[in-house]
Amino acid sequence: MKPKKIIYVITKSNWGGAQRYVFDLATHLPKSEFEILVVTGNMGTLTKKLEENEIRVTSVNSLKRDVSFFDEMISFFKILKIFIKEKPDIIHLNSSKAGGIGALAGRIAGIKKIIFTAHGWPFKEDRNVIAKSLIYALSWLTVFLSHQTIVVSKQDEALGEKMQGVKRKINYIPVIPVGIDPKKILSKELAEKILFVDYPNIDSHVINSIKIVTIAELTKNKGLNFGIDMMNELEEQYPEKYTYTIFGTGEYRSALVQQAQKLLNSQGKPIVLFRDITATNMPYSLSTDASMYLRAFDIFILPSIKEGTPYVLLEAAAAGLPIVATDAVKSIESLIPNIHIVQSKSGAALAKKVKELTSKLTQSPHTITYTFEKMLSETNKLYKV
Repeated sequence: MKPKKIIYVITKSNWGGAQRYVFDLATHLPKSEFEILVVTGNMGTLTKKLEENEIRVTSVNSLKRDVSFFDEMISFFKILKIFIKEKPDIIHLNSSKAGGIGALAGRIAGIKKIIFTAHGWPFKEDRNVIAKSLIYALSWLTVFLSHQTIVVSKQDEALGEKMQGVKRKINYIPVIPVGIDPKKILSKELAEKILFVDYPNIDSHVINSIKIVTIAELTKNKGLNFGIDMMNELEEQYPEKYTYTIFGTGEYRSALVQQAQKLLNSQGKPIVLFRDITATNMPYSLSTDASMYLRAFDIFILPSIKEGTPYVLLEAAAAGLPIVATDAVKSIESLIPNIHIVQSKSGAALAKKVKELTSKLTQSPHTITYTFEKMLSETNKLYKV
C-alpha cells in the first residue's frame, strides 16, 4: 500500500514541549506506512534535528507567535498552497496559531483528516477579559474545524468538553512521553562533575549549595519570575544556602536576567544562574538534552502559570528529584511521583515547600507511567481510522 502522507504544522521551531512532541512522532512513525512533512514558522533547533533524521521540512516565515493580521493572511495562503500541492491524507496541527490557520486551510483544501493537539489551552493564560474571550473563540473555531482534537491533561479535557457544539471532537490521550531513556540520565557524580566541578567559572558557593533547577522555555507562562521571587524569600530566611539554575531560552530572558541580577548573597555572589544552553564544550547539548544533567541538582521546580503535561516533570521524576510544581499541573498530580503542588504566582509558596523538602532530600528514580510507546500507539490509531 502507498504510505499515508502526514503534514505536521507548528508555529515555532525552538525546542519546547510541543516541538519535541512533533519531533518524536515524526521520527518514530514507520516509514513504510507514513510519509512525513513538517511545516514550521522558522528554521531552528526543531528543523535542524528533523533534517538530521532525514525528515522533510519547509518553513513559512510569516507564521509567528505574535499576532499580525497581514502576516496571518500571508501564512494562511502559503499553508493552503502547501496543502494543495502536497495533497496529504492527514494534517496534524500543533500550537494555537498553527492550529487556527492550518485548520481553516485544511478545510478549504479538502483534507480528509485534520487533527489538532492543544498543548495547553491558550485561553488559560494570564490575559485581560477581552483577550481571553477572543482567544477562547479562536480555540473553539479551531476545534470546530478540526476532525479530531487531542488534549494532554485531564484539566484540558474538562475545559474542552465545556465548549458548546464540539464536545464529540475532544479525544483525551493521557500521555505526553518522556521521550528519553531514563537509563541515559547521567549519574549524580558525573552530572555534577560536568556541570559544576569541571565547568569554568563556577564558584564554590554554587557547588556547596542546595541546588534548585528549572528547565523551561523562557516565556511569561512559565512563571519563572515567581521562581526568582522564591529565591529572594529563601535568601532572606536562609542566607547562602540555596542557588537556582535555569536552563532555557526565550523572549522573556532579558526581563528575567534583569530581575535576577538584583539578587546576591551576603558575599555579593549571584544566587540565580542562567546556564548558556548554546555551550559547545558539553558532552550532551544543554539546548535539547538538559534533562540528562538533572541529577546534579537537589530539587526541581515548575513555577508555571499555564501548562499541559510537561515532559520535564516526567524527566525530573525519572531522575528521582523531588518536584515542587504549581496548581497549573494539579490535574496530573497523581501521575507524577514525588510531586508537591503549591499555588501559582507565589514565590513565597514555592519557597515554603522547598524549605520543607530540604530536610529529607533523596534521589529515588521512579518508573513513569507515561510512556512514549503508549503515546505513539494511541496517536497511530487516530491516523489509521
